[in-house]
Amino acid sequence: KELNNGKNNDEDDGKNNNKNNSKSNSENNSGSNGKTIVEAMVKMKRIKVELKLLEDYKKQSLVV
Repeated sequence: KELNNGKNNDEDDGKNNNKNNSKSNSENNSGSNGKTIVEAMVKMKRIKVELKLLEDYKKQSLVV
């Protein structure tokens, strides 16, 4: 009986730990996802600017 009680306690502790870990992981993931989305938006903005500069440069070279 003592061994069974010990196993039950361990299983309960494991479940509680998993719940806590999953909560903290989801919070961490949401933060990191928000950061990567902002970084991606900044990169896209830079790429659009570079593309416009290249198109302007092509127009100038064609005119000359």
